[in-house]
Amino acid sequence: NLGAMACFCGVPEDLLPSLVSHLEPATLGQLAGASAAFASCTRSDEVWKALALNSLWPRDEGLLKLLVAGEVSPWDAKHGSQGGRSLPRAKALTWRSLFRAQRAASAVLVVDVGFGYTKFGSGPRCAAPAEPPGALQLCSSPTHCADAQRGRQLAAVALRAAPPAGLGRAGILKCPPFLVCEPFNLHSEDEARVWRDSFIKPQLPAGAQCLFCPQPMLALLAHGGHADGVAVNIGQRETVVVPILNGKIVWTAILTGEGMGASTLTQVMLEMLVTRNVGVNWDMMTWCRDLKEAHCAVAPERVDAEVASSFAPAVEVRNGRLSFQLGLERFLVPEVFFRPGPACLPRLVLQAVGKAVSTCPAERRPEVAARLLSAVAVVGGTGEMPGLRQRLQNELQGLLGIEAQSRGLGVCKAAPEVKVLAPLSGMGGPRAAVCHGGQFAAIAACSAGWLENDVEALDIQLKVQEEEEKTEVVTPDLTAVLLGIVAKADSHSEHQVRDLRRAPLRGLQLRGALPAVALSSGLVP
Repeated sequence: NLGAMACFCGVPEDLLPSLVSHLEPATLGQLAGASAAFASCTRSDEVWKALALNSLWPRDEGLLKLLVAGEVSPWDAKHGSQGGRSLPRAKALTWRSLFRAQRAASAVLVVDVGFGYTKFGSGPRCAAPAEPPGALQLCSSPTHCADAQRGRQLAAVALRAAPPAGLGRAGILKCPPFLVCEPFNLHSEDEARVWRDSFIKPQLPAGAQCLFCPQPMLALLAHGGHADGVAVNIGQRETVVVPILNGKIVWTAILTGEGMGASTLTQVMLEMLVTRNVGVNWDMMTWCRDLKEAHCAVAPERVDAEVASSFAPAVEVRNGRLSFQLGLERFLVPEVFFRPGPACLPRLVLQAVGKAVSTCPAERRPEVAARLLSAVAVVGGTGEMPGLRQRLQNELQGLLGIEAQSRGLGVCKAAPEVKVLAPLSGMGGPRAAVCHGGQFAAIAACSAGWLENDVEALDIQLKVQEEEEKTEVVTPDLTAVLLGIVAKADSHSEHQVRDLRRAPLRGLQLRGALPAVALSSGLVP
């Protein structure tokens, strides 16, 4: 557009970078051929920096700057396809190369392995917001059978995340690279290595690339990229507290609260409802879990049955013909985490911090305690319960005010300030934070070459997809390839495989952006 170009003729060259930084990346590339001044602008990394901060997920300046500086090496990451070796720290990037790294990472399949549910998803492309991760149910209930067996879940995840029908005119499905999030309940590097070798690697398709990253590291990454802090996972059966110092897990300080998990809260809720409401029975466990997740909240201070109902009005709930008011149970159930005594969530956190601090010289302990308590991240579905973060912060701060407790952390004067953080805005809630942290770690992994993706193949796919309506499409038999992966892992029974053959491939859901598909048949020009 010559008229539009003429508008720029009188603009001082030092103002051009700030103007063009508001353009889309594709437009910026086209502009480079318009004039020498524009070509110079498009080579400026400051222009790409402004563009990245305005458009790239998760749109958090602090995290993106850490990534470009090479300070987001998924800490303690191990390469699964190279003997579980540790990886070197990432190198610094240019802001322009960050776009390519994020584009490549959109093909990495992140798998957040859990006990009750395993979450998974591929990273978002550029400015697109991160989608909620998919969920694979591994536990059975009276109303919902498990989606897959625990020891055969990767094949089921790969099948669910597979591309829909009609992608490309010809091609061979290339298994996407995996980034597997190692569970919180691994208490040593040896235990983690055994878990990788005996549990995950046998499930991987032949030749698949795999990177392992500890969930506690990814939790802190999703809460701001802290190298020091405490990651708290409230799982289905237990709560695990993991202190992290200088980007390393303090293995000797990990503590587990047995029975302090989401299933305990569900059971307490059901016990209360069975006692107080005729018609509620023990077959309603799943419904009771849904009530807990929808209506329970944590009171700002310790409560009992007399005052619990005063915090919020009761809500009416129904199950078929059964109807009753859900009142004080909403606040009494979460009190399980804050019961007086040593077996409560705040004391478990402080005990883990104390064990981590004890590994440091005496003169450094106050400073180390302050660093750990300045970044406490709570993850897991129960972490989304309203009021939980604030209550935990208040109780931790209160316990630190007790002289004996502070002395245990090496604090002699003023107690350190406790901060229980919320996930960054682009990282979803506590339920999805670890998975989204893994998606961000995948960007660092792709930029450092730890996970390889054929970005040119992705370009070919997009072009072919645009031309499909104009040309005759030769659709590859991706169903057969996917069923081969499933058969290799022996993850489906015979009747399930027959059902998959009958089901149209377009019924499969696409999670995130395009998986890596290598169009290697030579039929695509």
